[in-house]
Amino acid sequence: MAFRFDAGDIALPPGAWARTHRRYLRHHDRLVLGLTQGDYRNYAFPLFTPAGHLVTSEAPADHPHHQSVWIGADHVHALVPASEGRAEEYTYNFYINDVFQGRAPGRIIERECSFEQRDGGAIIRQQLDWRGPVEWGAPAGRTVLNETRTLLVTVTQDATALRIRSTLRCAEWPVRLGPTRHAYVNARVSESMTMVAGGRALDERGEAIGATQIPTAEWIDYLGPVGAGRE
Repeated sequence: MAFRFDAGDIALPPGAWARTHRRYLRHHDRLVLGLTQGDYRNYAFPLFTPAGHLVTSEAPADHPHHQSVWIGADHVHALVPASEGRAEEYTYNFYINDVFQGRAPGRIIERECSFEQRDGGAIIRQQLDWRGPVEWGAPAGRTVLNETRTLLVTVTQDATALRIRSTLRCAEWPVRLGPTRHAYVNARVSESMTMVAGGRALDERGEAIGATQIPTAEWIDYLGPVGAGRE
């Protein structure tokens, strides 16, 4: 079996306990990535190259909600039936860890996870609940959306490829998604790869993207130094 996926349990001393969990994917016993359940979202961290270099950053000081490779939505509006045939709008933010522009912060929580190997790659499937904060009438938070997230991981001599498919379904009521500040799927590169440290972002035509530019590219190639060289 080329891949192995485990919970990465730590032998804690008596009386100690873990707040949350992180599962690890290994390829021939080399660490490839981890799936982490944080307070507000489930995300992929750490993420390594085949040479063992870490290429993403977890919760940087300036943007603690930028957690490696993650999914989120800034405007999530649940349309809940009310009296006289009308609907009340419950407004949430599943992107930032605080109340943002009046939108209450929600949490994306893993409910189930499965793993298999197929065609030389690893397939991880997650079932996640998008749940609002504790509020009156919902002491555990309201489940607004259900997400199925599939991660396909392949490892070659030169690259670790991570492909993500995310499908959202309404949990109980109709939901309207508004614009998200950056993107639905996001990545935060390691500090050594940032533009101020010498990194570069290129669009699909090979043209450079500026640090403050809003890209219209179909995809972005982010290059930067890690370890003793460039990845």
